[in-house]
Amino acid sequence: MRGPLAQLVEQRTLNPSVEGSIPSRLTNCGGYSSVWLEHQVVALGAVGSSPTTHPINCMETLVCKSHDAIKHVVHIKNGIVIYPADTIYGIGAYIYNANSNKRIFEIKKRDILNPLIVLCDIDFVIANAYVDKTARKLLELGATVILKNKSIMPFYVSKNGKTAYRLARDNYMCRILKKIPLTSTSVNVSTKPPLNSIKEIIKHYRGFVDVIISGKTNNIVSTIVDFENKTILREGYNSEIIKSFLGVS
Repeated sequence: MRGPLAQLVEQRTLNPSVEGSIPSRLTNCGGYSSVWLEHQVVALGAVGSSPTTHPINCMETLVCKSHDAIKHVVHIKNGIVIYPADTIYGIGAYIYNANSNKRIFEIKKRDILNPLIVLCDIDFVIANAYVDKTARKLLELGATVILKNKSIMPFYVSKNGKTAYRLARDNYMCRILKKIPLTSTSVNVSTKPPLNSIKEIIKHYRGFVDVIISGKTNNIVSTIVDFENKTILREGYNSEIIKSFLGVS
């Protein structure tokens, strides 16, 4: 007899109208039964510290190097991508792909009220937020800058009318972000240490995300600046230069 969780998996698989339905590409698991899926959910749920706690990890993942990633921009736009975000590896999705961004919160076990960062180019920031010379300089220094929005942004990247923006510095990522700005957060289960080894990322996340892009990072988180209050919320990459520019200690 099938348990309630197996029934839910089956219901969400067969009925796309059900909230939280599993996309078809996640259900092509070589004919495994819903009882097997239930067992996997229970087994994975017991490994709380593992990043691989999403119920089903049988989707196909495309793995490529950063210089080839632009070839797969359509694939990236339609799913979840792990990529070198200059500072550390990030996990994200096209900013306007609500379904993929919802899955990120599920994979990370992240509070939906804790919005994601937006990784983009300067044109996107100017189009959507209030930016002056100081804000632009902070972005150019590599800071993640929380700015007031002048347009309505998706709730998963916005809180109290503000969004955290950061510019990409890697040339290959810049080419992608001109076409599709991405959400961004660290590659981990929330509150756990982030992964920054491509080997470990592939080991733990292959089958859970659509694309994994390998490349170089600085292996340090970004510095986060609350622009309205000119305060540093988190020290990281280039923090001393950023603090000096703001005149804070």
